[in-house]
Amino acid sequence: MNDSEKPKIGIMEKVTRFVCGAMLGFFVGLYFIAKCRIVSFGSGIGIWIATMLVCACLALKLGDEFWYGMFGRNR
Repeated sequence: MNDSEKPKIGIMEKVTRFVCGAMLGFFVGLYFIAKCRIVSFGSGIGIWIATMLVCACLALKLGDEFWYGMFGRNR
C-alpha cells in the first residue's frame, strides 16, 4: 500500500469516530458557553449543538489527526 492510499474504514469505526467527537463537542460547548457567560437560551443551545456537530464531523473526517491536534501526539 502506498503512503497516498488511505485504508478503508468500516461503518463501526465511522460511528465510533462521530460519537466520540460529539462527546468531546458536548463538553467543549458547555465550557465555551460557561466561559463566555452566554445567557440567551437560544444562543446557548445553538452554540452547543454547533460545537458538537463540528467536533463530530472533524473527528469523522480526520480520524486520529483530529485527536492529535486536540491533545498532542505524546498522550
